Amino acid sequence: MRSRKRVLGVTLLELMAVVAVVAILGLIAVPGYRRHVQRAQRTEAKTALLLAAANQERFHLQHHRYTADLTLLGFGAAANAPTESGRYVLNVTAATADAFTIEATAVNEMAADEECRTFAIASTGARWAAPDPSGRCW
Repeated sequence: MRSRKRVLGVTLLELMAVVAVVAILGLIAVPGYRRHVQRAQRTEAKTALLLAAANQERFHLQHHRYTADLTLLGFGAAANAPTESGRYVLNVTAATADAFTIEATAVNEMAADEECRTFAIASTGARWAAPDPSGRCW
């Protein structure tokens, strides 16, 4: 009797099984990876807000009031100042002699972030995000 030799070493059925397993792993891994990337990119908003708040305090020490003008705080525009990579825009939503509130709103690809579209910080040190259903944005 003759022995049969496999020419390619892999049958079509085996190849289809490997492709199916890789596809299933991709379906599981990609959404988790995307959530991880979004969480990492949220730090851009937090960093910009903390910098703006520190600059507000510095401005208050020199002028005895807070300002609504982001250019005076070292940002590129008076309103809707983009963050470093342009994923968020900053706005001073309230500024009086004694208090301020600054918001960072998601734009571009981060606008699809369903958990944390808007971050905010106040002169009291309070920090919050919206909609923030899980309470984990900050």
